[in-house]
Amino acid sequence: RRALGAMGSKGAMVEQIKGIQRTGVDAKLAWWHHCDTLLGGVRDPNCHDEHVLRAFLKQYNSGALARPAGGYKGGWRAPRQPRDLVRLIKEGQRRSKSWREAWQKYCAAHASGSCDPARVSDAILVGFLDFAGQAASGELGTQAEQDGGEGGEQADLVLKVKEVQRSGREAMTAWWTYCDESLAGVRDPNRHDAAALSTFLASRGVS
Repeated sequence: RRALGAMGSKGAMVEQIKGIQRTGVDAKLAWWHHCDTLLGGVRDPNCHDEHVLRAFLKQYNSGALARPAGGYKGGWRAPRQPRDLVRLIKEGQRRSKSWREAWQKYCAAHASGSCDPARVSDAILVGFLDFAGQAASGELGTQAEQDGGEGGEQADLVLKVKEVQRSGREAMTAWWTYCDESLAGVRDPNRHDAAALSTFLASRGVS
């Protein structure tokens, strides 16, 4: 692993981390794993303080960071039994600010304020998921009714992006890279406007 020069300002460290990611898949996955494990899943280095970037660079240059064993797919494992929901909810807390806030509010109302998923009952875990699903379903239904034709175009672009991702690992990595470099690390195509989606699709030769 090639050592980088003096870290310098935040801007310089941001560029160093972007440069590290461009050196190869293992380097990119090292940064992603670091963010998902310690930084709430936020992968845009511009969103982090200098001391956070400096700590990553020191660990990376020392060889303390490596690609996660067995690869890293960045996805959630579907729960097979109730207590597996603890892991799923913790993943949601790390990756989504909205999810984390919703969980905290739900716990305040239904779990005597305890927000540790490992310390609440299975009924609370399942109840939260059901509540979140109902809220999301209702909101999406309302958006679809309000958006009309424009929403239809947006939905078509979202589907095209998802189809591109499913076409292969290289295509999925291209979408992730585009999101990390241009869209603040947000990978859900539903959360981007038509212009952002169209730009990506055009780069892949999809009209």
